[in-house]
This record gives sequence, C-alpha cells and structure tokens, in this order.
Amino acid sequence: MPAAYIRRMNKEMSDLKKSGSADVWFYPTEESLLNYEGFIIGPEGSPFEGGMFNMNITIPNDYPFKPPKLVFTTKIFHPSIDFNTGFISMDILYDQWSPAITVPNVLKLIRDFMACPIGDLFQNMEAKCLYHFDYPRYLEVAKYYTQEYA
Repeated sequence: MPAAYIRRMNKEMSDLKKSGSADVWFYPTEESLLNYEGFIIGPEGSPFEGGMFNMNITIPNDYPFKPPKLVFTTKIFHPSIDFNTGFISMDILYDQWSPAITVPNVLKLIRDFMACPIGDLFQNMEAKCLYHFDYPRYLEVAKYYTQEYA
C-alpha cells in the first residue's frame, strides 16, 4: 500500500473527525486498508430521519483518480438505490468524479441525496414511480423501511 494513500485516508478521517460531523463517519475494516465501513444518519425532515444507514466502502488502488465504490448494507427504499444490493446510482460516483472529492464529501453528498433525489439514474423503479406519482405513499414506504431496517 503506497504511503501517499495511507496519508490521504488518515487525513480524510482526521478532517472528518475535526469537523465535528455526527451525521456521517467511516473507518477501516480489519480486512484491508482498501475496505471501510461507513455510516450515515438519516437526514432530518426526510423519510430516513431517525435511521442509521451502514455501507461498505471499497477504495480502488488508483484512488483518488478513481472513485470509491459505496454500497448500502442497510436496506433503503430510494429511487436511486437498489433495495436488494444497496448499489447507488449517483453520477458523482462515475463520470462526475474528481480527485479533489474525498470520502467524507461523498458521504455528505449521499446524505443530501437521500433527502432530495435528483438526476436520472435509477435503481429502484417502484420507489421512482411512487416518488414521482404518489409522493405521500413514497414517504410512507420509505419511513416504514427506515423503521424496519435502520
């Protein structure tokens, strides 16, 4: 593992801790320095409020030039998150990635994205349809799954 990678990841974790953010955090797993566990507290005023959502974060060898891979391990009902696999469709994790973006930035963006889904990348068509055509029902289902799983 290159020393520059270790320094960068330690700095990202340190900067997040110094920021005092209690809404998102991450730490390395025992498996490898490329695997992290992340947590997001559901945004206030959203159907995810009161939930704690876990995710696996895999850092590629060529990070920060390639984005990390983040997958929810907590079930979540959201238009852009696959309910079964936890896969997230968010352009910042693909063609909009920049080496200036950090893992804490991504976690905070995902948290914002949970409350306000935007874009045209969808993984959960049922959630997408409810969000666009029966928003009260979407809120009801998303809250139910938050209470059930998060």
